[in-house]
Amino acid sequence: MKVIFVTSEVTYVPQNCLFFFNEVLRNNPSNISGLIIIKNNSLDLLPKAMWLYALGCKNFACCLIHNIVELPLEKRGRLFKKNSLPVLKVKNINDPKIISWIKRNKIDLIINIRTRSIFKEDILSSTKFGCINIHHGLLPKYRGIFCDLYALSENRPAGITIHRMSKKIDDGEIIYTKEVSNNNEKNYINYLSTTGSEEATLVRNLIKYIEKYKSLPKGINNYDANFVITKTPNRNKIREMQKGGMIL
Repeated sequence: MKVIFVTSEVTYVPQNCLFFFNEVLRNNPSNISGLIIIKNNSLDLLPKAMWLYALGCKNFACCLIHNIVELPLEKRGRLFKKNSLPVLKVKNINDPKIISWIKRNKIDLIINIRTRSIFKEDILSSTKFGCINIHHGLLPKYRGIFCDLYALSENRPAGITIHRMSKKIDDGEIIYTKEVSNNNEKNYINYLSTTGSEEATLVRNLIKYIEKYKSLPKGINNYDANFVITKTPNRNKIREMQKGGMIL
């Protein structure tokens, strides 16, 4: 069983998801075959962080700046290399060279965490068990980005969904869902700090299942006639969330 992870060079999650990767490598080292990092660091990220700070999103801004500043330390890359695992950096997950590497190394499963990449058919069909996404919202109803932020701000349960990936965004059979917080949490960065452990547990269970049964778990239909698509909140939406008690 060979699993690789795909993540972004810069995320808005504390320590760029380092806790998640520590947990996964600690519990499933023999199953992990490498890490692919999507290069998304750009000159507009720091001005964006400053804009967030000016809006009063100090925690969010500081987390983003911290993740950018620490990139040269390559903490995730060093973690994987410490375990003698390769780290590949690309601009596009659909790069033919990456697909060739995946096939050549006979990777069985790709797990996507915290990227906004659109996986096309060639990458989706490049492995035995396809591609899995860790979606930070409760499917099938809540799709898009920042689903967990909207849930917390609207006093709804926030959580994680693991689902098969298809050519449509946030589509594909649902394998696991997990509520991480009810409506009591209002500090978004604190919430993000708690999700790494839950994500690692779900991934660990998934890998164990595949090893035992040689297949993915039977999924459920990812459909809701009244689905909601969330997007990056604008200035007015951020103000509204803050007035409702969200600490950003």
